[in-house]
Amino acid sequence: MDTFFGTSGSSPGSAGAESSPDVLVIPDGSVVLFQLCSRSAHVFVSEFVSTESWQWLGDTAFAVDHRFAPDLVRGMVNAGLDVRR
Repeated sequence: MDTFFGTSGSSPGSAGAESSPDVLVIPDGSVVLFQLCSRSAHVFVSEFVSTESWQWLGDTAFAVDHRFAPDLVRGMVNAGLDVRR
């Protein structure tokens, strides 16, 4: 699902040094998993994303319908999070 990331594949500033992303996106058919890897990602989700308890897999990952994932990725990137696949 390269459409989540356009042509670059990740947010700016990630070229060169290998660092951990804020969010790791894992597409799996009709469901997309969002693995939150940083405090910034947790804060973003708690403030701007409405989820139900059944969407969460533990405390660090949640799943969404694939139709909502592109807008969610765009919002995360626009907020300055490093989102990778």
